[in-house]
Amino acid sequence: MQFYLYDRDYASPTLAQDLTHRIQRVRMGTALNGGFSFCDFEPRLPTRDAFYWAEKYHYYRLLAYDAWEGTVWEGRIEDIYPGELGMRVRALGFWSSCFDQVHQENYWHTAWTATEIVQDTLGDDCPDIAANYTNLQDTALDIAPQTFNDYEKCGQVIDAVLKLGDNQTPPRKWYFAVWEARVPYLFPRVTDEVDWEMELRDVAAGGLTLSRSARNLWNRVIALYSAIDPTEGPGARKATAWAEDTDSSGIYGDREYVLSLAGMSDAGADAARDAALEDMKEPSQYTTARFSGWAWDAGKRRRPLYMIRAGDVLRIRDLVPEEAMFSTPKLDSLRTFFLLETEYDVDRNTLCVMPDFEGGLLDIMIARESLR
Repeated sequence: MQFYLYDRDYASPTLAQDLTHRIQRVRMGTALNGGFSFCDFEPRLPTRDAFYWAEKYHYYRLLAYDAWEGTVWEGRIEDIYPGELGMRVRALGFWSSCFDQVHQENYWHTAWTATEIVQDTLGDDCPDIAANYTNLQDTALDIAPQTFNDYEKCGQVIDAVLKLGDNQTPPRKWYFAVWEARVPYLFPRVTDEVDWEMELRDVAAGGLTLSRSARNLWNRVIALYSAIDPTEGPGARKATAWAEDTDSSGIYGDREYVLSLAGMSDAGADAARDAALEDMKEPSQYTTARFSGWAWDAGKRRRPLYMIRAGDVLRIRDLVPEEAMFSTPKLDSLRTFFLLETEYDVDRNTLCVMPDFEGGLLDIMIARESLR
């Protein structure tokens, strides 16, 4: 892997330094939302040069590149820590540039989707993001009216509209990322295709944490909420009917949960109750994994670990015995994971991953109440 430092002209960069043999202790990550998240390293430099870095190189472009694979990581230098014993540097991906400027706009009168608002935000106030919008998938859900008049940063606007999901039933989670060449991507959480496969032998020693907890398992849910219909009296407390998942209660017994909400419509409270039941009817899972060695892509080709990114779907083939229910790709919370974060240690050639899991409907349904 090679590392290059370019000047601040992101559109037509000029090489400032080849850092390939001049840095050590490199760690780099990806995350959602965001894409390339961070890259930490220590330059091998005399103290006098370290202080020169601190004066000169903020917002210079850092590129990690593999001659066979292409771009591994890309971002801009943000934090430089010169010191008596050396220097540490942190670069952040170009998602951080979405917090450089504010975006003020009213989206009403006509239909607006989250995709259209994201593109409008990027085009108006995110000059460091490439104006290539072909990878912004369509949420196909009208979320107007939306008003952003409180000097929200562009990244905050993007986060806010993506929380509303899409036109699917049930709605899907959506994510935003900036990948190589500063190109933005907008995509749903989809797990019907596996991008990478690993085996237990690829797990680094002590590198697998797998837990399933029934502490927050609930299979009967009722929602208490405040009425927003003025004919019912402002703030009058109401209750939905109980919703139950009979499959879960048949296995685990009745476990009842009271969901407390603020001002909601009747339909909104019912939707939030149903979403909470869907999210909580099974034991919750927490998993982290650290891999070493190599990864295997969908074409069964051996690839470097550092090519695995947030937003990819990874399967550990032999984590549980093969059964018919696992014969097709599915976010099964046991061995097939949609990755929310990755962190790669260059010196150790280890990759830590943080998966996402099923659920998350409640947040979407509560956010959607503002559209009623």
